[in-house]
Amino acid sequence: MNTPNLETRILAHVRMDQYRPVKPRVIAKQLGIPESGRAEVRKAIKRMVKRGELTYGVNHLVYAAESAPNDLDRIGTFRRTKAGFGFVRTRKRSSTAEPEPDIYVSVRQTLDASNGDIVRVRVRREKGKGPDRRIRGEIVEIVERETHQFVGTYKPSGDMGYVQVDGNVFSHQIPVGDPSAKSVRAGDKVVIEMIRFPSPRREGEGVITEVLGPRGEPGVDTLSIIREYSLPDDFPEEVLQSARQQAEQFDPEQRTDRTDLTHLTIVTIDPADARDFDDAISL
Repeated sequence: MNTPNLETRILAHVRMDQYRPVKPRVIAKQLGIPESGRAEVRKAIKRMVKRGELTYGVNHLVYAAESAPNDLDRIGTFRRTKAGFGFVRTRKRSSTAEPEPDIYVSVRQTLDASNGDIVRVRVRREKGKGPDRRIRGEIVEIVERETHQFVGTYKPSGDMGYVQVDGNVFSHQIPVGDPSAKSVRAGDKVVIEMIRFPSPRREGEGVITEVLGPRGEPGVDTLSIIREYSLPDDFPEEVLQSARQQAEQFDPEQRTDRTDLTHLTIVTIDPADARDFDDAISL
């Protein structure tokens, strides 16, 4: 499914005079998109909400940003601090509207929101005007999770295992159950899937889905970043096939533009844990 074309269709649809706010799955049905493509519609709407083209209303109804009722709760992206409180940055309702200041949310008013989640926040108090305006609010709904996958360091304690998630995402360790699961050891970097997000009133819960290896071991830090940001770490099969074909066509014996130095003693000057060798000397 062509992503730009899909987003254009959705935006045109919600801007029609006869459009009435509905949920993403209903929009997909109205556009004649089959069941197999409805996940793409939800993702497209999420991207458009982040860009400020659409906004969510009560019960996850979708509005064009410029036509959303003024009395709607604000929709924005939540950023949690290490201390537990956070801020919600809302999107402008239109290209000409003044940007709103970030909405402060205290620890007890954050529900179980995590960094990057799209949330609905209810404004509780506003002070001042213009650039001195300050807004406090309460998160009343998690509209869309940024991710359910997190990377952290495993720490067993008694009959339980815990993971300290990297960064300031969660202030407390996340219980992950049986410490003997997946043969994980203290200090290992692991990937967890969040089953229940922690909140000020209850403990979170996760399950280990992958053990990356001991913290600090070559390659583990890189793999941790790949998993944390869901980066691709495998080449598509068609790329691998092309590489195999190129390798089969390559004949080093026919190359005349290389100098053979294999008869010399050459030593690299990299440390023992280096992963690329780009400096060397020969005496």
